[in-house]
Amino acid sequence: ALCQRIQELENTIRQMKVEL
Repeated sequence: ALCQRIQELENTIRQMKVEL
């Protein structure tokens, strides 16, 4: 479960980077 949460956070961070 924790690994899945970390992956989701990484995806969100990637989207933020793209938006910036």
